[in-house]
Order: sequence, then C-alpha cells, then structure tokens
Amino acid sequence: MKKLVLLAAISSIIYACQSPSDKATEDALKGKLSTDLVENPRSAENMNASNLASLGHLQFDDTLHDFGMMKEGEKAEYEFTYSNTGKKAIIINEAKGSCGCTVPEYSSAPLQPGEKNKMKVTFNSQGKNGFNEKTVSITTNGNPSIYTLKILVTVNK
Repeated sequence: MKKLVLLAAISSIIYACQSPSDKATEDALKGKLSTDLVENPRSAENMNASNLASLGHLQFDDTLHDFGMMKEGEKAEYEFTYSNTGKKAIIINEAKGSCGCTVPEYSSAPLQPGEKNKMKVTFNSQGKNGFNEKTVSITTNGNPSIYTLKILVTVNK
C-alpha cells in the first residue's frame, strides 16, 4: 500500500513538472502583445540617445482645446488626433484625467509607425462652476514616455 501511494505521488510530481507542448504554449500566447514592445533603453546606468531615438514617438495635432463657455451639467467631447512618428510601435499604457470630470477614451492596441488614431476626452461640467483647466496625462512605451493634453472651459450656472 505504501509503495502504491509513493508511486502515485512520484507520478503526480513528474506529470506536473512536464513542460507544455509547443502547440499549447502557442495557443496560450495567441492575441498577446510581443515582448519586443516592452524594450526600454532607459536605465540608471545608461541613457543611450541612439536607443531612445529608435523608439516610437506620439505627435499630437494639438495638445490644447478650449471648449469656451458651457452651462453647468452639460458634457462636452473633443477628439485629440495623434500619430506615431517614431521608428517602433507605441502603446498607450495609461491615460488619466486630472479629476473625475475629465475622462479619456483611447485604444490600447499598438500604434505602428506612420499610423494615426484619436483620443476622445469627455468633460462633465456638473459642479464645476467658473473657469476650469483640466489635463490628461498619457504614459507610453515611447520617447518621451509621458505626454500631457489640456482642456479649458468656463462653466456658468
């Protein structure tokens, strides 16, 4: 009986330690992003300018939009257009409004060199009387890695 339990335990360990087949690994990785996009030439020891120049770069048509005047409770939207003028695909890791009233919507898909896309920013004026200056901070895998968009609006009751 002890031999049977020992044999079962050893069989379980051997089975658990086997590596998955190439097909199973391929299926698990299907639809995932390539690790090539995670390459980061910035480090504490090295800030190689030629490596930084080889990354993706977002170029925005404009980084400031003035909504003008609006009544409290209204919502306004604006689409910021951008393109990748760099040499590698660029991913927007995060886009975050400076407050809950400013909400960006963006694609998380890699943007290839030469491609364009849009980021929609929605401003909710509820409880925001007076002049408002709000920002959207964007973090990417490119150079530079951080971009800032700004919206202006004056809200009247």
